[in-house]
Amino acid sequence: MITQESIDKILDATKIEDVIGEVVKLKKKGSNLQGCCPFHDEKTASFVVSPSKQMYKCFGCGAGGNVVTFLMEKERMEFPDAIHKLAAKYSMTVEETLSNEEDKEVKEKRATMIDLNKFVQKSWTNNILGLPINHWSVNYLLEHRRLSMDTIVEWQIGYSPDAMKSITPHVLNNGQYAIAEELGLVKKNDNGNVYDTFINKVIFPIHSDRGDIIAFSGRKNDEEKREGPKYINSKTSLLYRKEEVLFGLWFAKQEIRKKKSAILVEGNVDVIMMHQMGIRNTVASCGTALTESHAQKLSRHCQSVTIFFDGDDAGHKATLKSIDILISAGLRVNVARPDKEDDPDTLCKVLGSELLPKDGEMPAKGLDGRKNPIEEWLENHTQDGVMWKAMYLLDHAKDDIHLKDQALADIAMMISLEQSDYLRESYIERISKAKKMKLGTLTKRVEGLIEERVILEERKQDQESILPSWINKEKFYTLGFDSKKDGIQHTGIYFHMGDKGAKQLTNFIIKPLIHVYSKDENANRRLTEVDNGISKTVLELPSKAFTSVDQFESILMNEGVYFLMDGFAKSQLNKLKSVLLREYPKCFELKTLGWQPEGFWSFYNRVYHNDSLHAFNEYGYTDVNGTNYLSMAASSLANEVRAEDDIYKNDRYLSWSPAPFTFSEWAEMFVGAYGLNAWTGLMFVFVSIFRDIVYALNSSCPHFYVYGSVGSGKSVFAESISNLFFKEMPFFNLNHGTDFAFFSRMERFRNCPVGFNEFDENTIKPEWFGGIKAGFDGEGREKGSMTKKKKTEVQEIYCTLILIGQFLSTKDDASVLSRSIPEQISATNRTQAQIDNFNRLKAWEKKGLSGILVELLQYRSLVETKYAEFYAQEFKKLSQAFEKIGVRVKSRIQQNFCTMLTFRKLLDGMIDFPFSYDEFFDHVKRSIISLSQRITESDSLATFWKTLEFLLEQDMITDGWDFKIDVRDSVPLIISRADVGEDGKNTRVKTFEEPKKLLYVRMTNIHPLYMNATRQQTGKTGLNSETITNFMREQESFIGTIKSTVFKKKNGSSTPSSAFVFDYDMMNLNLEREVAPVGSQRTIVGSVRYKDAAVVEALGETKVSWTMEIDESYEKEGFKVEKIITVSCFSRKLDEVRRLTSGTPIKVEGLYNEYTAGDKRRGTMLVENIEFTEGPSVPIQDQVELFN
Repeated sequence: MITQESIDKILDATKIEDVIGEVVKLKKKGSNLQGCCPFHDEKTASFVVSPSKQMYKCFGCGAGGNVVTFLMEKERMEFPDAIHKLAAKYSMTVEETLSNEEDKEVKEKRATMIDLNKFVQKSWTNNILGLPINHWSVNYLLEHRRLSMDTIVEWQIGYSPDAMKSITPHVLNNGQYAIAEELGLVKKNDNGNVYDTFINKVIFPIHSDRGDIIAFSGRKNDEEKREGPKYINSKTSLLYRKEEVLFGLWFAKQEIRKKKSAILVEGNVDVIMMHQMGIRNTVASCGTALTESHAQKLSRHCQSVTIFFDGDDAGHKATLKSIDILISAGLRVNVARPDKEDDPDTLCKVLGSELLPKDGEMPAKGLDGRKNPIEEWLENHTQDGVMWKAMYLLDHAKDDIHLKDQALADIAMMISLEQSDYLRESYIERISKAKKMKLGTLTKRVEGLIEERVILEERKQDQESILPSWINKEKFYTLGFDSKKDGIQHTGIYFHMGDKGAKQLTNFIIKPLIHVYSKDENANRRLTEVDNGISKTVLELPSKAFTSVDQFESILMNEGVYFLMDGFAKSQLNKLKSVLLREYPKCFELKTLGWQPEGFWSFYNRVYHNDSLHAFNEYGYTDVNGTNYLSMAASSLANEVRAEDDIYKNDRYLSWSPAPFTFSEWAEMFVGAYGLNAWTGLMFVFVSIFRDIVYALNSSCPHFYVYGSVGSGKSVFAESISNLFFKEMPFFNLNHGTDFAFFSRMERFRNCPVGFNEFDENTIKPEWFGGIKAGFDGEGREKGSMTKKKKTEVQEIYCTLILIGQFLSTKDDASVLSRSIPEQISATNRTQAQIDNFNRLKAWEKKGLSGILVELLQYRSLVETKYAEFYAQEFKKLSQAFEKIGVRVKSRIQQNFCTMLTFRKLLDGMIDFPFSYDEFFDHVKRSIISLSQRITESDSLATFWKTLEFLLEQDMITDGWDFKIDVRDSVPLIISRADVGEDGKNTRVKTFEEPKKLLYVRMTNIHPLYMNATRQQTGKTGLNSETITNFMREQESFIGTIKSTVFKKKNGSSTPSSAFVFDYDMMNLNLEREVAPVGSQRTIVGSVRYKDAAVVEALGETKVSWTMEIDESYEKEGFKVEKIITVSCFSRKLDEVRRLTSGTPIKVEGLYNEYTAGDKRRGTMLVENIEFTEGPSVPIQDQVELFN
């Protein structure tokens, strides 16, 4: 709605003599100007313009008014159009306010729709201009329809390609699915795939009266095999309602105004052909019957209409129906009826064949002074519409009295619609004379119909009471009140006071906005706009506000000059309540931002749903799939509080802004700035944005742990990940803040990475450390409810965490580290290319990058359906890779890294990553091995085993007495009472498929020594025997407990004892001590025994380890004495690890050393050379880098 202030400014700047002088030749006469009236034919000037009064007046026909009236009458414009024309003439801006019918959101949506239609039209028009002459669409237009290329360009005719997705990518990439779907440009199938609506069609754009493209009509190929109608049209939208739009009016209205007459045809091709033939005052209804809106629109541009419909039966019926509609609009109606087989397009081709183009070019020779054949045909075939319809109806009735009575009724109704007494009388006389009827036959019927209308109007006027004219009577009597906005004195709600009429009882009017629904009575409220005529505000009215006049008035008074007047009582409040409470649409407040369980993503200022973006209105809510959602951070209410009171400040960091480039371009820049560190950071973006899917599979989601020394750049690296989601949101500093702020930060955002800086296990609050641990499992904390008596609420965690600190945390058995994907940032010198990428990246981060997330969210349906499947595949592939190289890793660590690897595989080929899948797989594999080794060393049980190794190195325990290692193919183990069989034995032999190297541990001997060593080394108490025993039983390497086995000292004494039994090769434990490289040079020929070689840490180096045997058995007194020496071999040749599989025959050379372990001999060898005695040598990829 144009503001009154703007109208006044424009009129003040306008000179009426300038505007009228463009149409009428004016001459000075005294203080006025005079000329011939443009509204009627005259020879003597009677049209006067007064510059001082800014008025005009014709003393011949009575026309008069101001400059706006002149434009509306002369140009057949509506008021807003006249103001806009004047503003354009004087280079002024039209200021508009937001009305109920078209608020800011609707206006922006309308502009977006027009822009999208314009883009699509240009694309389709460019298509047809670039097609070969033999393409069906070009042949259809040039040969079949006989249109010229100039006509095609003028009418912006185009071609939509024979492809399912021609315009769809543009629509989706710009987040415009909802807009395009409403316009009818795209559709979505049952599988959720979006595709074009117009496929392989000749496209005819449909224009508004202002020339904007508001819809399209598509014509199919006659040889099209796909089923479907010949024409498909855009559906009803905010821009297009077919019952209100006349095809071609934008092109025809100037000629219509000039001739004061329009020609109405049926189809869009008829219109275009008539224009090409020079009959440029032709229009058509858009694929529908003529409506009152069409007729009213025509009446604003002309005085008469000639109906020139097709000659078939359908055209005949449409002509009969259209006559009454046009007469009702005050138009004179003529009819031009072609033969039954003809239509306007056909007549143009037949009568004007020599004037039509060939191969798209108009003939050089035109009419040459001859009369236009179509104009000539129309002159010869046009007749008065009223007379034509009357004659047809009476002729059709013949002698059937019932049909004749109905015909007379229809004719009388048609004549009664004429507004001129003279025309009514003339038509009655002419029809009666032509059909030899008495005048009274029609006169009585016509007068009766007119009288009925007069009576109805009088009744309506009689119902008017003493109420002011502005009051809506129906509303007032039904509801008991009505509202008015009229300055400070008269704005208010007026209530029905019986015989006293209406009484003003408030100084404000009320506009219900939205009901924010919640089971919490403090959160359940209704957003309500109150306006006192000079200012307005939005109130958050709690439910109790409608239960008491005092409560209602108190809330009003707190917000400004809004009050209730004397006489306002509970009955008035009840009337308001009974009406207003029904007018509040239900709405749910977004308690979290990011991904929503209802299936959409919410920024604070936009919602992304079904491939399109929805803006929140000025009050902060928007409709998503039929449900309203409120973002208080987007509401104008939040703008009215002081900065320190703004509780939604953090929400505004999750702000949508248009994507400046694609995700792949961002990824290239990100990796270019941070190098290899960026690989995991980049893939953690996907873990974050699809966090709920990751969590649903394993009931956990890893943290991202960025660590490095002061000045290493760890914080800015983490910020670059965060800034893809947020607009430079500061990280939470773990050295400051409250518990509420800490947990609220984790609770507020879904599927977004939330950063926590200064993470230090030695200074962090214990409850915060616990909260970070629990965040891995999605667990928050319980807190007391402020509104629910004796109840608690759970603050749940929906985000991913980015931890930033100087050191890796090993506290609490490395509990946080094992729940994280760590990335070390080193303070290294950057290349100039890295610096340039860093500076560009940071500059864009300041502008906002969150629009890129929209591109990633388009993959959600794929991730939902395929993530679990791909995760299982990648986890298995990693497991197989570790098994091949003999490395054991921690399952949780593998799970954490596998989340990232899964996304890299799942999106391979869909997103252009700056590193390959194979490169990332190797990177993940190395990272898992490294972290598993680090965490293993920090585990409590690992500490126990390390202590055991320490005690052995210090000769505080003895191999063979406190523990022993033996190779067995079976072992008798103690079983539980429940498992004791009929034989009553409490042991059962466990047999192995092949001999195993077993570790026997005497806890009664070792645990006191462990406790003492722990106290001496750490000053702390070690774990008690029961705890260690429980930990041991949970290990995969634990086999069971043996009731009795013999342990021997070096002096030969022995004793039977119970012991825990372990699979030694599964333990990554070094109790078979490799000695320093001293001893004798020796060659051993044999094979790899028991299991494949594995990579281990020995004497500070990474080596390959395997077991061989030396058979020194001999015969004595006819019996064989078995003497087998088990040799632990170590080699630096890591590249041979895959060939050293169990059973492989080899010959090795190196430094050999032998020692006694209990009653057995053991050997170690530092292998210098390996010779494979059987089988070809197969080269394999160098594995050294993997273990660096």
